[in-house]
Amino acid sequence: KNDKWFLVNEEWPHSGAKLTGGSLTDQHELICPMHAYAFNLYDGAEERGRCQSLWTVKLEANGEELWWINAIH
Repeated sequence: KNDKWFLVNEEWPHSGAKLTGGSLTDQHELICPMHAYAFNLYDGAEERGRCQSLWTVKLEANGEELWWINAIH
């Protein structure tokens, strides 16, 4: 019911490394395991502005389909 769906690029914008190993917080932030950078999934911004934003798209469930809502680059 309260699930949120996001589509993100497969690489961290600050290092180019694959997103594997990252963790997700209750505040909808994706955390880099190597540098502890926190990226907001709603707008892609790194919490302290240390690098360019993560490419992210918010998806919305409509029955059994996911709808592309907005893209942030």
